[in-house]
Amino acid sequence: MKTRALTLILVILLGLSGCGNLAIGIETTPTPDAAATATAATLAAQNAELRQTVTALQPTPTPDPAATAGLALVYEQDGKIYRGGFDGGGAQPVATLPPAAQDILYAGGYFAARSSLKLSGNRLAYGAGGTIGVIDLDTGAHTALYAPPVSGFLGSGGHDVLWSGDGAALAYAITYANNRAETPNGWTTEVGVIDLASGRQRVVASADAPGRGFALISYDAAAKRLWLTPLGGDPSLSELVAYDLGDPAAEPRRYPIRGEGEPAGSAGFLAVSAPHDFATRAAATLVYDLGAPEAEPRVIEHPSATYGSNYLWHGDRLAFLLGHGVSWQETTGVAEGVFGWDPAGGEAVELAPAALPGDMPLAWSPDGAWLASVQAAGGEFTDHWAARAGGEPLELQVAATAHVLGWTE
Repeated sequence: MKTRALTLILVILLGLSGCGNLAIGIETTPTPDAAATATAATLAAQNAELRQTVTALQPTPTPDPAATAGLALVYEQDGKIYRGGFDGGGAQPVATLPPAAQDILYAGGYFAARSSLKLSGNRLAYGAGGTIGVIDLDTGAHTALYAPPVSGFLGSGGHDVLWSGDGAALAYAITYANNRAETPNGWTTEVGVIDLASGRQRVVASADAPGRGFALISYDAAAKRLWLTPLGGDPSLSELVAYDLGDPAAEPRRYPIRGEGEPAGSAGFLAVSAPHDFATRAAATLVYDLGAPEAEPRVIEHPSATYGSNYLWHGDRLAFLLGHGVSWQETTGVAEGVFGWDPAGGEAVELAPAALPGDMPLAWSPDGAWLASVQAAGGEFTDHWAARAGGEPLELQVAATAHVLGWTE
């Protein structure tokens, strides 16, 4: 309860400071009004004093050495990749992102990072500026793997990269402007795979992109199977596509699905937000089994007038944000918290005894014991946290403007 109360105070304070910034941003009078300036200064001083009080009251748990041994937090800050202790303390720069990748983060933030930057062990895969590459975090070395011979690439949202389950290969999807594309938006998407040991690259599909292109769902290099779904323009989801990479002549298998928002996949499942029922205000998350894609999805029911989003898998375990609103496009900005689900349990549960103080799941630890998230207030990301079942949330020692990418062992 103390954590909830302190978090509420922080949100209120950040909202107040955000309003102050907005007022300064729209000021057009060359000579500021003296009374307004004095009032603003007084409020700023009061806010600073209250922030100090809250900071003094806020408990600061320290990482349990036994529970966090060997885990190093990796995050991006101002174009550089840092690696530090479990909570980010003592971090040192280990690599620099290519300028195009920095531009994507600047334009799209976490929403772009979720698709275009993927961590696997000590390697960071990126898709940016029409290039698919990998950064070795131990040496800082960059390897540019592939760049399609086309121009007109999109900025944020135009690249998607996905590690295979064994980390031996990468799948990519690059959506770019194409004035010959036979779609209203004039986009084309190239989907391919790259074997890292040999450097061999193969185009799996190249098609005019409906809506917003394609999202990579799951890639099993050993089984030679790649799953993806077209992203609708509204944005609706209606189809799951499976490619047999072992038989280049085989036609892709297509399975009907229903959903909206941003899909998320694992080795065995696909999670999507169910289309909102405006008549009943019923809400749910749908989970499709990739082993039986033609079967009806499992349904994770949510309270009326809520929605699931920001799905994140670790094996068969799913984390997601449960927010208030009539659909993910029309939200109130208020969240129930971060919840978890697994096929064995069947029902969504809170991932910590108290609501996790964050509203966007970012990364699971390699062992699945910890979940990193970021808290938002006033439309801006603020504090980063880590939590585990049955334990107190731990504040990560990174700046509000950082992008947490995950942990390495």
